[in-house]
Amino acid sequence: IIQLKNALQQDPGHIESRLLLGTLYLKANDGPAAEKEFGRAGQLGAEPKRWLLGYGHALLAQNKNSELLEKLLPDERPPEVRVHPPIVAFLFV
Repeated sequence: IIQLKNALQQDPGHIESRLLLGTLYLKANDGPAAEKEFGRAGQLGAEPKRWLLGYGHALLAQNKNSELLEKLLPDERPPEVRVHPPIVAFLFV
C-alpha cells in the first residue's frame, strides 16, 4: 500500500495504481479508502467494467445502500425499487 501511495504522489493520474490500491483497501476492510480510489479511477477515465464492481463493494461495506443505487443505477430503477433500496442492495452482495 505504501509503494502505491508513493507512486500516486509521483503520478496522481495513474489509473492502474488507483485500481490496485482500491482492491487492497477492500481486502483490508477499509471501505471509505476503497471508495475514494475506485471513484478516482472512474473520474480519471478507467473503463466502468474495471472499477464499478469494486466501487459498489466499497459502498456496500459502508452500508451506503441508497448511494449505491443512486450512483450505479440512476435511471433504470423501477419505482417500487426506489422505495426499498436496502433490499435491492442486498442482491449485489
